[in-house]
Amino acid sequence: MKDQAGNPTTVTRTALTCASTSPTVAFIDPVSDSTPFSDVTKRILATTNTTATRHDKNGTTFGTQYDVIACTSAPAGSSAILSTGYMGQTLTQAATTSVVADTGNLCSGSGNLVQFTNALLPESLTDSSFNLATATELQVAVTDLNLATGDEIPIEERSPDEVRAPFGKAIVPEDYPARNPAFDVTPHRYVTGIVTENGIVYPPFDLNLRRAVEGSISPAPARPKEPEEDPFSMFDEPFDD
Repeated sequence: MKDQAGNPTTVTRTALTCASTSPTVAFIDPVSDSTPFSDVTKRILATTNTTATRHDKNGTTFGTQYDVIACTSAPAGSSAILSTGYMGQTLTQAATTSVVADTGNLCSGSGNLVQFTNALLPESLTDSSFNLATATELQVAVTDLNLATGDEIPIEERSPDEVRAPFGKAIVPEDYPARNPAFDVTPHRYVTGIVTENGIVYPPFDLNLRRAVEGSISPAPARPKEPEEDPFSMFDEPFDD
């Protein structure tokens, strides 16, 4: 910082706290260790394995059936999507559910509950020596659709230095006042469609956004058919000889 005379000054702030405005998600079960994933107690194994602490709920089907449980700061009623695949590869949507109140206190009072019952998970890949080669990866995405209006959406304020000096090249004095919101909120009356990873969402948004989160997109509204132009209509117009 600099004073009005241009002299550098330092201001120390104490007792500051930070809080995330985005819904947080933390896995309760299953959980993982770190590479090389050697902790056998964290693996989901066959029901016949008496030493395992986590078991496949249905050994007759391909893959692993298991109850995936997570805690989230999102309010009850929010939509949640479970995506699965292999570590380092593209994940695909496997299941959807809704966030519910944590009545069983699985989250120790720190959030609400997300549970995907009997989720089908891909089995981890092994090498020729039956050692773990590629681990299974899970991802839970939570979307809060309970906001009444866009006024309730918190807008992230990024560093003004990104505006004052894009790509590290200053274009204004470093003490020039600037704002750098990460995004803005467009009034819904100006929006005809919203592009999502599950397709394009059309009005009514309060209904179709929830369908999109659940993986069920409504078809696009029919466009009025434009009248066909008669290619010979130009000869019906009067013209000078």
